[in-house]
Amino acid sequence: MTALIPDPGQRLLGELLNRGTVVVPVTRIGAAWVVGGLSAAAASVALLGALGVVLVLTQEGGTGAALAVAAGTALLLAVTVVALVLVRRGGHRPVGQWVLDARGVTVDGVGPVPWGDLLPPEHRMESAPRDDGYRRVLVMPLTEAGQQRALGLAPAQRRVLNEAVRPTVWGPRPLQTLLVRPTPELSQEELGAVLEQSRQAALTGRVPVPR
Repeated sequence: MTALIPDPGQRLLGELLNRGTVVVPVTRIGAAWVVGGLSAAAASVALLGALGVVLVLTQEGGTGAALAVAAGTALLLAVTVVALVLVRRGGHRPVGQWVLDARGVTVDGVGPVPWGDLLPPEHRMESAPRDDGYRRVLVMPLTEAGQQRALGLAPAQRRVLNEAVRPTVWGPRPLQTLLVRPTPELSQEELGAVLEQSRQAALTGRVPVPR
């Protein structure tokens, strides 16, 4: 991956190359946008309904009632805007951390996953973690050797590395990819660029071993 890395990503990469380790706070994927989108949709429906009532009441001469509905609509929109801001902020709060070093990637205490077991980041359609649907996410595929090594992890540990690894009637799914999550300052794609440059640096011996 040759994508440009923004300043926060450059700081992470620089710390890794200088100190040999860096801690990366991560957030949930799309939490703020999903809830925020639902709130915005609900507000739009309410606004359209209120405007319809205002038009009807105005035509019937109910100016006072129309003004009351308009005031209520304005209040609803104000509350919705505040809710969207709070939800978006909450969705960007760190809920875990990755540790990058010369050995590989440690996700919330699970690992390290060796750099040599990981391939460059790519987008894939993967199972959604909480329903039977699919979603397009950025992942770092595991090599065949990495997938074999991951079989030695407990199912709960595999799920830490990729929340799409759910139990089935045939047992836990094998771990095939490491799910790339966003940070408070970086998107999935931007962190993916940092991870790929970190992987290349580690595999070529440019990441020092912390003392």
